[in-house]
Amino acid sequence: TAGVPSARLFDAIAHEAFPRVYGFTTQGLANLVWAFAKAGIPADALFLAVAREATGGATVAGEQRRPRLSRFTTQELANTAFAFARAGTSVRDDRLYAGIAEQTLARIGDFNEQEIANTAWAFASVGIAKPALFDAMGGALLPMVSQLSSHGLTNTLLAFSKAGWPMRRDRGAELRRLLAEQVETRAHA
Repeated sequence: TAGVPSARLFDAIAHEAFPRVYGFTTQGLANLVWAFAKAGIPADALFLAVAREATGGATVAGEQRRPRLSRFTTQELANTAFAFARAGTSVRDDRLYAGIAEQTLARIGDFNEQEIANTAWAFASVGIAKPALFDAMGGALLPMVSQLSSHGLTNTLLAFSKAGWPMRRDRGAELRRLLAEQVETRAHA
Protein backbone atom coordinates (compact mmCIF):
# COMPACT_ATOMS: atom_id res chain seq x y z
CA THR A 1 0.00 0.00 0.00
CA ALA A 2 3.00 2.30 -0.60
CA GLY A 3 3.37 3.25 3.06
CA VAL A 4 -0.32 3.95 3.58
CA PRO A 5 -1.99 1.35 5.81
CA SER A 6 -5.03 -0.24 4.29
CA ALA A 7 -7.74 -0.55 6.94
CA ARG A 8 -9.39 -3.33 4.93
CA LEU A 9 -6.19 -5.33 4.77
CA PHE A 10 -5.54 -4.90 8.50
CA ASP A 11 -9.15 -5.82 9.30
CA ALA A 12 -8.80 -9.01 7.23
CA ILE A 13 -5.54 -9.88 8.98
CA ALA A 14 -7.08 -9.26 12.42
CA HIS A 15 -10.07 -11.43 11.50
CA GLU A 16 -7.80 -14.31 10.42
CA ALA A 17 -5.23 -13.92 13.22
CA PHE A 18 -7.67 -13.58 16.13
CA PRO A 19 -8.76 -17.24 16.36
CA ARG A 20 -5.18 -18.44 15.79
CA VAL A 21 -3.04 -16.34 18.13
CA TYR A 22 -2.29 -19.48 20.19
CA GLY A 23 -0.33 -20.81 17.20
CA PHE A 24 1.84 -17.73 16.75
CA THR A 25 5.46 -17.73 17.89
CA THR A 26 6.46 -15.14 20.49
CA GLN A 27 8.02 -13.11 17.67
CA GLY A 28 4.78 -13.43 15.70
CA LEU A 29 2.73 -12.17 18.65
CA ALA A 30 5.02 -9.18 19.21
CA ASN A 31 5.23 -8.32 15.51
CA LEU A 32 1.48 -8.62 15.07
CA VAL A 33 0.58 -6.06 17.73
CA TRP A 34 3.54 -3.84 16.83
CA ALA A 35 2.40 -3.64 13.19
CA PHE A 36 -1.16 -2.69 14.14
CA ALA A 37 0.05 -0.09 16.65
CA LYS A 38 2.60 1.38 14.26
CA ALA A 39 -0.03 1.67 11.52
CA GLY A 40 -2.50 3.21 13.97
CA ILE A 41 -5.15 0.63 13.14
CA PRO A 42 -7.35 -0.31 16.13
CA ALA A 43 -7.79 -4.03 16.78
CA ASP A 44 -8.86 -4.23 20.42
CA ALA A 45 -10.08 -7.83 20.35
CA LEU A 46 -6.85 -8.99 18.71
CA PHE A 47 -4.68 -7.10 21.22
CA LEU A 48 -6.59 -8.55 24.15
CA ALA A 49 -6.28 -12.06 22.67
CA VAL A 50 -2.52 -11.56 22.35
CA ALA A 51 -2.36 -10.34 25.96
CA ARG A 52 -4.25 -13.43 27.14
CA GLU A 53 -1.98 -15.70 25.12
CA ALA A 54 1.19 -14.01 26.40
CA THR A 55 0.14 -14.11 30.05
CA GLY A 56 -1.42 -17.56 30.12
CA GLY A 57 -4.97 -16.30 30.45
CA ALA A 58 -6.13 -18.05 27.28
CA THR A 59 -7.72 -21.47 27.04
CA VAL A 60 -7.48 -23.74 24.02
CA ALA A 61 -9.63 -26.87 23.77
CA GLY A 62 -10.60 -26.36 27.42
CA GLU A 63 -6.97 -26.25 28.63
CA GLN A 64 -5.41 -23.25 30.33
CA ARG A 65 -2.43 -21.98 28.31
CA ARG A 66 0.87 -21.42 30.08
CA PRO A 67 2.29 -17.91 30.26
CA ARG A 68 4.66 -17.28 27.36
CA LEU A 69 6.26 -13.99 28.36
CA SER A 70 9.27 -15.80 29.81
CA ARG A 71 10.03 -17.03 26.28
CA PHE A 72 9.83 -13.56 24.71
CA THR A 73 13.17 -12.04 23.74
CA THR A 74 14.01 -8.64 25.20
CA GLN A 75 13.15 -7.05 21.86
CA GLU A 76 9.78 -8.83 21.81
CA LEU A 77 9.05 -7.64 25.37
CA ALA A 78 9.95 -4.04 24.50
CA ASN A 79 8.00 -4.11 21.22
CA THR A 80 4.94 -5.62 22.90
CA ALA A 81 5.00 -3.01 25.67
CA PHE A 82 5.42 -0.27 23.05
CA ALA A 83 2.57 -1.63 20.91
CA PHE A 84 0.10 -1.88 23.78
CA ALA A 85 1.00 1.60 25.03
CA ARG A 86 0.63 3.09 21.58
CA ALA A 87 -2.68 1.31 21.02
CA GLY A 88 -4.14 3.10 24.06
CA THR A 89 -6.16 2.44 27.15
CA SER A 90 -8.85 0.40 25.41
CA VAL A 91 -6.38 -2.50 25.29
CA ARG A 92 -4.64 -1.91 28.60
CA ASP A 93 -4.02 -5.22 30.31
CA ASP A 94 -2.44 -4.84 33.75
CA ARG A 95 -1.58 -8.52 33.89
CA LEU A 96 0.43 -8.13 30.67
CA TYR A 97 2.26 -5.07 31.99
CA ALA A 98 3.00 -6.85 35.27
CA GLY A 99 4.43 -9.80 33.34
CA ILE A 100 6.53 -7.56 31.11
CA ALA A 101 7.81 -5.69 34.18
CA GLU A 102 8.71 -8.98 35.87
CA GLN A 103 10.57 -10.24 32.81
CA THR A 104 12.32 -6.89 32.32
CA LEU A 105 13.54 -6.89 35.92
CA ALA A 106 14.74 -10.47 35.63
CA ARG A 107 16.64 -9.83 32.39
CA ILE A 108 17.52 -6.12 32.52
CA GLY A 109 21.18 -6.89 31.81
CA ASP A 110 20.19 -8.36 28.44
CA PHE A 111 18.28 -5.28 27.24
CA ASN A 112 19.96 -2.86 24.86
CA GLU A 113 19.53 0.90 25.12
CA GLN A 114 16.69 1.08 22.58
CA GLU A 115 14.74 -1.70 24.30
CA ILE A 116 15.11 0.07 27.65
CA ALA A 117 14.05 3.40 26.13
CA ASN A 118 10.99 1.82 24.47
CA THR A 119 9.99 -0.06 27.62
CA ALA A 120 10.36 3.06 29.77
CA TRP A 121 8.30 5.06 27.27
CA ALA A 122 5.57 2.39 27.22
CA PHE A 123 5.22 2.14 31.00
CA ALA A 124 5.31 5.93 31.45
CA SER A 125 2.77 6.43 28.66
CA VAL A 126 0.19 4.21 30.33
CA GLY A 127 0.91 5.67 33.77
CA ILE A 128 2.60 2.66 35.31
CA ALA A 129 5.58 3.99 37.24
CA LYS A 130 6.91 0.94 39.06
CA PRO A 131 9.83 2.29 41.12
CA ALA A 132 11.86 -0.95 41.04
CA LEU A 133 11.44 -1.22 37.27
CA PHE A 134 12.46 2.38 36.56
CA ASP A 135 15.36 2.09 39.00
CA ALA A 136 16.60 -1.04 37.19
CA MET A 137 16.10 0.50 33.74
CA GLY A 138 17.84 3.72 34.80
CA GLY A 139 20.77 1.84 36.30
CA ALA A 140 21.17 -0.35 33.21
CA LEU A 141 20.86 2.64 30.91
CA LEU A 142 23.57 4.73 32.60
CA PRO A 143 26.53 3.18 30.75
CA MET A 144 24.60 3.19 27.44
CA VAL A 145 23.30 6.77 27.29
CA SER A 146 25.80 7.83 24.64
CA GLN A 147 24.53 5.03 22.37
CA LEU A 148 20.94 6.34 22.26
CA SER A 149 19.76 8.05 19.11
CA SER A 150 18.62 11.66 19.43
CA HIS A 151 15.03 10.42 19.30
CA GLY A 152 15.84 7.79 21.94
CA LEU A 153 17.39 10.43 24.19
CA THR A 154 14.36 12.69 24.14
CA ASN A 155 11.88 9.81 24.51
CA THR A 156 13.86 8.40 27.42
CA LEU A 157 14.09 11.77 29.11
CA LEU A 158 10.35 12.28 28.65
CA ALA A 159 9.54 8.77 29.88
CA PHE A 160 11.58 9.05 33.06
CA SER A 161 10.23 12.55 33.68
CA LYS A 162 6.64 11.43 33.11
CA ALA A 163 7.19 8.50 35.47
CA GLY A 164 8.31 10.94 38.15
CA TRP A 165 11.88 9.66 38.33
CA PRO A 166 11.00 6.95 40.86
CA MET A 167 14.56 5.67 41.05
CA ARG A 168 17.18 6.06 43.74
CA ARG A 169 18.43 9.63 43.98
CA ASP A 170 22.04 8.89 43.03
CA ARG A 171 21.11 7.03 39.86
CA GLY A 172 18.35 9.48 38.98
CA ALA A 173 20.62 12.50 39.24
CA GLU A 174 23.35 10.80 37.21
CA LEU A 175 20.97 9.64 34.48
CA ARG A 176 19.35 13.10 34.29
CA ARG A 177 22.79 14.70 33.98
CA LEU A 178 23.95 12.27 31.27
CA LEU A 179 20.74 12.56 29.26
CA ALA A 180 20.78 16.36 29.43
CA GLU A 181 24.47 16.40 28.49
CA GLN A 182 23.84 14.20 25.44
CA VAL A 183 20.86 16.32 24.33
CA GLU A 184 22.93 19.51 24.70
CA THR A 185 25.94 18.06 22.88
CA ARG A 186 23.82 16.88 19.98
CA ALA A 187 21.92 20.16 19.77
CA HIS A 188 25.22 21.96 19.11
CA ALA A 189 26.61 19.34 16.72
